[in-house]
Amino acid sequence: MIKVTIVDDHVIFAEGLESIFSDAHDIQILARCHNAESFWEVMENNSIDVVLLDISLPDVSGLNLCELIVRKHPNTRVIALTMHDEPSLVKKMIKKGAMAYLLKNTTKAELLAAIRTVYSGKKYYNENLMQLLLESEDKPKKNPAMGGRPHLTRREKEVLELIAEGLTTQQIAEKLFVSIKAVEFHRSSLLTKFGTQNTPSMIKEAIEYEFIT
Repeated sequence: MIKVTIVDDHVIFAEGLESIFSDAHDIQILARCHNAESFWEVMENNSIDVVLLDISLPDVSGLNLCELIVRKHPNTRVIALTMHDEPSLVKKMIKKGAMAYLLKNTTKAELLAAIRTVYSGKKYYNENLMQLLLESEDKPKKNPAMGGRPHLTRREKEVLELIAEGLTTQQIAEKLFVSIKAVEFHRSSLLTKFGTQNTPSMIKEAIEYEFIT
């Protein structure tokens, strides 16, 4: 029996995902976790074979969580199951140790195949995503503000890393011993330098330029 845990903060999606395994007699859903904290609670008391992991979580980056899972529990396989199809994120997730990367619009048959494949110790690659990766190799990197790779100050890099870890503005201010206004200033500056309008887009750009690993 393959023991699977779902880590996704979208409750309706997670519930629907669990329901599709009802007739898969070799797969058991141990738990549905909506953040990293609840996942680690489940992990402490169970042996998990496969984790279906979303990249966007409320309390931590899915990239960082994947890396921790693989490092602390090398026998647990991670499958990224997300809506993000950016080649840079696919590469980063695989680099962090994910054995498969699937989009949330994948078919039931492919999801089951991926779970069984990674459980056997092999990696699973979606053909469409692999084509995107190949095409991305031929494209120049994005050029925010037409200035190439953004130049960040030491403090901006610190703030960026903490934002990527999921810390709030107040938590970042407390950790760096600066004012909330200072953190807001750095956040605004980062958005400008990366040429983005919101934090998720900024994080994607930061990963693209390898400010976040």
